[in-house]
Amino acid sequence: MKKLILTAIAAVAMATAVLAQDITITAVHGRALQITSATNATSNVTFRYEWTRNGTPIAGATEAFYTVPANLANGLNQVFRRRAILTSQCTGSNMAETNTVTVNFKCGNGLGTVVTNTSAETDLCWADRNVGAVGTFTATAHEYSAFFQWDRFSPWPATGAGTPSGWNPATDPVQQAATGWSNNGQGPCPAGWRVPTVAEFNTIRAASGLGLAWRTANSGYGNAVNGAFVGHRAASCGFLASQNMFGCIFLPAGGHRSPNGTLTTTPSWVQGSLGWYWASTQSTAANGNTLHIGSGGDTNHPLDKLSGLNVRCVFVP
Repeated sequence: MKKLILTAIAAVAMATAVLAQDITITAVHGRALQITSATNATSNVTFRYEWTRNGTPIAGATEAFYTVPANLANGLNQVFRRRAILTSQCTGSNMAETNTVTVNFKCGNGLGTVVTNTSAETDLCWADRNVGAVGTFTATAHEYSAFFQWDRFSPWPATGAGTPSGWNPATDPVQQAATGWSNNGQGPCPAGWRVPTVAEFNTIRAASGLGLAWRTANSGYGNAVNGAFVGHRAASCGFLASQNMFGCIFLPAGGHRSPNGTLTTTPSWVQGSLGWYWASTQSTAANGNTLHIGSGGDTNHPLDKLSGLNVRCVFVP
């Protein structure tokens, strides 16, 4: 019997990676992914192919390649392997296997993360960093970022005492009349992203069963500012080379600007102690819903729409 030899490659968009050993790749959540082989098995006896995902055979996957359909392109640490199984009598082993391809399906063109652990196609894709200016994200995932008033598109600085020049007045009937965020909820998010609803924020709160791990700056997790890791792997996530951010996001505790434009000075609400994030759904005509996070946990705490808060976005599939 000739020995069955398999070498696999994983194709993500136009990129390929030749397998010399087990590899881990990142692919796009919700987008079909083809995993194929550089060489087919050869033998003087008959054989068939079989693909497995996390050790379980994939029904109908009997070709030399396997395409993960879009509705199954989800989850983290998904391990794919191809086998060539002999189907006629011979001596010796009747199976040969490729090395494994471990796929982490990410989202939002690589700038997002699915923080839940259901591996469902409908899981929300959360941006891995805050909005830094209208239409752009911050340079890193762990820095204090610009504040925005409700449905306004002027970014206000994350630092600096006093009221910034041009701050919207304390009485603004147009602003308070806005029940949500403009552009179908996009607000200041980049194209293809939008401000999350309060119900969507509730899905990542600790009360939903997800983890929340408060980390002070430079305490062994790579974050340069205080904040919280949120997600089903929150306790083990980090930015250091020995860590990763699969399955969680980091929410900086940037504080907020009060309705008069000044940075809040309430001791438990100051920058570094608490982070405030707008939801796209209002609480009342005067107040918007928010997510706020701190060392003691997280909650929805409505704030005056004239306040300046951070914005975190979700991807529009």
